[in-house]
Parts: sequence; C-alpha cells; structure tokens
Amino acid sequence: METISANFFRGDVTIERSSGDGCYLIFATTEQLAFKLVRKPFTRLYSVDAFLRSDDEVKQVPLAFFIMSGAKSPTTTQLLRA
Repeated sequence: METISANFFRGDVTIERSSGDGCYLIFATTEQLAFKLVRKPFTRLYSVDAFLRSDDEVKQVPLAFFIMSGAKSPTTTQLLRA
C-alpha cells in the first residue's frame, strides 16, 4: 500500500467574505505541480467528492473532476447531467 507523500498538503487559504469566511485546503504532489500554467482555455476545476466510512475510519474520495472553460459557473446539477 502506498502512502501519501509528506509534502502532499501544500497549504490552506482563508478568504474573508461578507457571507462568512471560506477555507480552502491545497493538496498536490510535486509531479502534479510540474506543469506549465496556461491561462486559457481552461480556467476552473471542480470536483465531486464523497465521504466513505469503514468501521471507525472515514475517508474523503474524489468521484469526478470537471475542468471548465469560461467565466460562467454551471450548477452541480448541470455538470452531473452532462
């Protein structure tokens, strides 16, 4: 069984908003960060995750990723229907 590398967690960001602070955790391997950043055509990444429980252990598992172009944000329902 492989383990998660020690540097997989890259940091956390808190963004102050009028509706309440948002907290974002950043995870990436060194290999995932070794790419040339291109502004277009893709501008957003969405993911759908689920929490799975086995006895006393709970894990968050990614189910799907959506790489988006354009400034308009679709609803989760629109993405899942597509």
